[in-house]
Amino acid sequence: MRDRFRIIVNPVSGKGEALRLAEQVTALLRGQGCEVDLRPTQKSGDARAFAAEGQGFGALAATGGDGTVNEVLNGLPTDNPPALAMLPSGTANV
Repeated sequence: MRDRFRIIVNPVSGKGEALRLAEQVTALLRGQGCEVDLRPTQKSGDARAFAAEGQGFGALAATGGDGTVNEVLNGLPTDNPPALAMLPSGTANV
């Protein structure tokens, strides 16, 4: 399962930088033979929902600003959650 990844991205974060970063990471992982599920958010709550559906992935990555990361953290499954990577690309990244 370590070769299955879900990348949750706020496509407007960082003036589009988050989406570019997510696409680059997706290409790199796929180039290594990994399965990648790229999930762009469209509205508030999407990142949380995508994270909650993260069971079965070796890792989730949150790409965006503080709000995206917060939603992903709050949506992680409590039973055997996947590893979490943060790819900062927001304005402040506190």
